[in-house]
Amino acid sequence: MKITGEAEEAVQNLEIQERENYGKVKAAILREEALRTEMQRQHFRQFCCQELGDPRRFYGQLHQLCLQWLKPERHTKEQILELLILEQFLVSLPPDLRIWIRAGRPDTCSQAVALVEDFLSSLTDGTESGLGFWNCQHII
Repeated sequence: MKITGEAEEAVQNLEIQERENYGKVKAAILREEALRTEMQRQHFRQFCCQELGDPRRFYGQLHQLCLQWLKPERHTKEQILELLILEQFLVSLPPDLRIWIRAGRPDTCSQAVALVEDFLSSLTDGTESGLGFWNCQHII
C-alpha cells in the first residue's frame, strides 16, 4: 500500500530505519493527525470577524474551518458529538486540571473522565473530601 499526502509527510519525518517499523509509522501518522486536528479546532475557535464587510464570506470561512476540524465526510454524528462534548468538558475544567488532562491527550470523553478521576484520586488518596473543588455551574 502506498502512503500519500499528509501521511507520507509524517513518515518522511521519521528516521530511515524507523520507516520500516509499522508501529512507528502508524504512531507518526496518528500523532500528525492529532496535531492537525487540534490546529484546525483552534483555527475554528479563534476565527473572528475583524470587519463586518461581507457576512456571507465570513460565514463561508467559518463554515469551511468547521468542516476542516470536524470532517463530517469521515466522522459519524456520534464521533462529532464526542469531539464537541470533549472540547466543552476540557474547557469547563479548572485551568491547572485542564493542562494536566490535555497532557494525557484524551481522544474520548471517557478517557478524559478517567484522567480527571485519577487526578482527583491522587489528590484525595481515595477520600471524598477533596472533590469540593470540582464546582460546576450551569449558566443559562
